[in-house]
Amino acid sequence: KLGRPVMQTPVQAGKTARGAEASESERTYRPGQIGAMVADYKDHDVYTSLSDKTRLEYRVYLDKFVEKFGDTYWRKLAPGTLRSWLREHGEANGWAGAHSMYRTIRAFFGRVRLCYDRVDHPGFVPPKENPAAELDLGLPKPNLILWPRAAIDSFVALADNAGLKSLGDAIVMMGWLGVRKQDWLSWPADAFDRDLLAFRQEKTNNPLVLPWRTVPALVKRVEAARVRRRDDGVTARTFFH
Repeated sequence: KLGRPVMQTPVQAGKTARGAEASESERTYRPGQIGAMVADYKDHDVYTSLSDKTRLEYRVYLDKFVEKFGDTYWRKLAPGTLRSWLREHGEANGWAGAHSMYRTIRAFFGRVRLCYDRVDHPGFVPPKENPAAELDLGLPKPNLILWPRAAIDSFVALADNAGLKSLGDAIVMMGWLGVRKQDWLSWPADAFDRDLLAFRQEKTNNPLVLPWRTVPALVKRVEAARVRRRDDGVTARTFFH
């Protein structure tokens, strides 16, 4: 059933309409056109199984991609054309967004083949034929946004004053170690009983080992958390609760 002609909604059509086309309320994409492939991708668990935040980011960038190239058959999308468009987007809207859009489009072409049951489907993109791979964009790297230590301390103070000391613990830990929320929520109560934190990142599936005891501020906070757990009779199975 995937790969069927996809009817664009009136709202989407209004965004992409030009001139005489503005009166059209619908637009049909054929199998193999980028508009149909994106629709198939969004209907598949390859996309729906992603986190809410990731789906939102993908949806924003893929909608822009369809707005520009929806009628294009993916095999006719020249890498040079895609490269020029991404650079123009970076010039007009900022390099960080252009980097994110490029990564999203590259990932889409790399995974959309999982949506189809046949290799001869017009939308099936073989792994080595990804038109968004190796574009040599040469985009300037986006600037890192670093939180001042005083700002992090203010967040910790707010949590502590509100009686949410475990939240303060988590902020201190993330402020030093940069661990994603989905990775630390389920850490067991004895997670900090060892000198090294060893876990596998959910988003990237990469193993990670962190020597948390090298950070005095984190050691102090963990020790205080242990005392609170004992004095308050905390029975939570997780360290952050």
